[in-house]
Amino acid sequence: RLYRAGTVCETHLDDPSRAAELFQQALQHAPDHHGALEAATRALATADRWGDVAQTLRAAAANTRSADSAVQHLYRAARILDDRCEDTDGAIGCLQRCLDLQPNFLPAVDLLRELSARKGNWQSVYDLRRLQAGAVGHGRERQWHLLDAAEVTGHLEGLDPEAVALEILDSAP
Repeated sequence: RLYRAGTVCETHLDDPSRAAELFQQALQHAPDHHGALEAATRALATADRWGDVAQTLRAAAANTRSADSAVQHLYRAARILDDRCEDTDGAIGCLQRCLDLQPNFLPAVDLLRELSARKGNWQSVYDLRRLQAGAVGHGRERQWHLLDAAEVTGHLEGLDPEAVALEILDSAP
């Protein structure tokens, strides 16, 4: 009923805020109701309530039984937090949770690396480049990730860029 009432508010009454409230109530009763989640995020976005969109997605991630769905919701929340809410720390938290669930989810790795660089967290950037290098196995793509990791060592004490460069040379065909 709540989902249908939300649909009426959204489509016939042109009241996205009320529709979003009803869709969110529907989600409280049925957390895995994909239609209610998509409708709630759509209505909240229409009402320009981006922080609430991200919070709704985080709640959906916490309430789902599927790790894949949780990662999808958390990644979307991270994009919104960064792009629309300028909440880099919130986005980083979502991305770290993504990687807890799926360590090799490369879109999350890429965005987390970008945000970490923006914040000057060079250790995280280095670790993520190493993670990417390990995820791709062997070959040129791995060498490029290692080369990027070597470049980052210039921002870190105690890491030798030559050691990373030697690793690149050792992995060359």
